[in-house]
Amino acid sequence: MAPPKYKDLGKKANDILNEDFKFSEQKFELKSKINGVDVKSTLCDKGKGMSGEMELKQAVGALGDVTLKTQHDFENPSLTLEKSGLVKNLKIKAEAPCLPDKLAKNGLVISPEYKHDLVMITAKAETAKSAVAVDAAFQAGPATVGVKTKISASGQVSGTEASCQMAAGSVLVAGKYELDKSALSGSLHTNVGDSTEVAVAVGSDMSVALGANYKIDGDSNVKSKVDKEGIISLFYQQKVRKDLTLKVSAAINSNNLSGANAHKWGLQAIMSM
Repeated sequence: MAPPKYKDLGKKANDILNEDFKFSEQKFELKSKINGVDVKSTLCDKGKGMSGEMELKQAVGALGDVTLKTQHDFENPSLTLEKSGLVKNLKIKAEAPCLPDKLAKNGLVISPEYKHDLVMITAKAETAKSAVAVDAAFQAGPATVGVKTKISASGQVSGTEASCQMAAGSVLVAGKYELDKSALSGSLHTNVGDSTEVAVAVGSDMSVALGANYKIDGDSNVKSKVDKEGIISLFYQQKVRKDLTLKVSAAINSNNLSGANAHKWGLQAIMSM
């Protein structure tokens, strides 16, 4: 079994502390399948007016999975191809704008992914930026170690970082060092019983966050987080019916409880047809 991707080292703690907390956002997402085409349509209001996006995805023979993504006003449509099997254990993803002027400006993005029992390698090449980002994760017993960097066409190296994740029973510890920023961060995730997970993250900049996720039943769960700034984040998810899930999030500034704009909230509705 291949190790996780580099970006997924420390993912369990990160999901509890950062995933789902979407404030100042009201979002409606509709998923359906029409004649073999996966359709996802999203409407979102972040306080600056309504915006929308549509995504169509279908497997097309030798091309692999083809995805067309566009805003509802068709301002900047893009096309994505994902193909596996050209070489064993290799998957290639290519993204490009559909409009000629956008293609000339933004170029292509090519993202290969190679997995092996002992290593997982991913890369992202952007022709417009003349740069390639590469990362690799290696399995070493109970530990997974990885490195990430970005290389420009001129040979300049930037954004270098290294991570390590170690499992000991139900406890998962991860750490990361960012070379350019001389910044060190770490996280810990563990299960407390069958329904509760807790996580804590710390950084060399003295940042601290503590969070927990409690699974109420098979259709609902609640999450909470508090950080060094005194912001209390809350999240509740409920599967109202088979085809409808509601997500509600809130951020409470405990240092300014009476402030007019001190608190934020968000609502998401996801419907499948």
